[in-house]
Amino acid sequence: MVGRLNWWMRFGFTFFWMFLAVFAEAAEWKAWVGSKFVGTPEPPLPFVSEPIWEKLSVKKPLEMKRLPGSQSKLVYADHREEKGVISSMWIFNNETAVMKKVEALSLANRLIYGFCFHPKFLENGFVFTHTNGPRRGEGSDNKNCRVSRWKMDRKTLEIDPKSEVKIIEWESNGHDGGGVVFGLDGMLYITTGDGTADSDVKVTGQRIDCCCRSCCGSTWMIPMTTGNTASRRTIRFSRHPKRVRRRGRMGFGIRGA
Repeated sequence: MVGRLNWWMRFGFTFFWMFLAVFAEAAEWKAWVGSKFVGTPEPPLPFVSEPIWEKLSVKKPLEMKRLPGSQSKLVYADHREEKGVISSMWIFNNETAVMKKVEALSLANRLIYGFCFHPKFLENGFVFTHTNGPRRGEGSDNKNCRVSRWKMDRKTLEIDPKSEVKIIEWESNGHDGGGVVFGLDGMLYITTGDGTADSDVKVTGQRIDCCCRSCCGSTWMIPMTTGNTASRRTIRFSRHPKRVRRRGRMGFGIRGA
């Protein structure tokens, strides 16, 4: 009992002197000026995020781009997951109080990960999407990714749902990638993930010896003609994958691009 009491006395004595030392030093603290540190307890960050289009109904936006040829219109893909609609593409004016928007495209059972415009969009109205599905119902256990080309009416800003041209399609059921963009070289670049919902159970995102078996885990370059359609080389890409994939693959080991 005596030993335990002595321990508490020693602890209290030590704590008392520490408190006095801190209190005495605090009385002499001076403001630290000229610091190059940013953040607490210094002034707040120079930039903070804040809502811009507060009246615009948006659910789960995945990508946004400016409509070619317009300084005021923006296009975004929205993951809605509603009855009869999985995802949509919308167009609206870049105004603070904007409320109205135009539905350019609606997909009932496919998720739009990304989209881009053809370099000559103002002439041909072509829009490219990277989608995954079916998201529910029959076939949803064996999903696939697909890069498609659509045609938009530049006056109504609506995409003809019957205009879809499937460029390439591959099995992918998670970690789907989803990037699609035109490079300055006129090539269409797409990214794919490992294609599984777990930890790359098919080992497609970490190997380079399966390029003839899968499109997954890679960055692809698809050559396109300067006109309105995919080139013959692109067509061969889907018909004879073993012969073409070695030429179109730009990167390996990408699990969730």
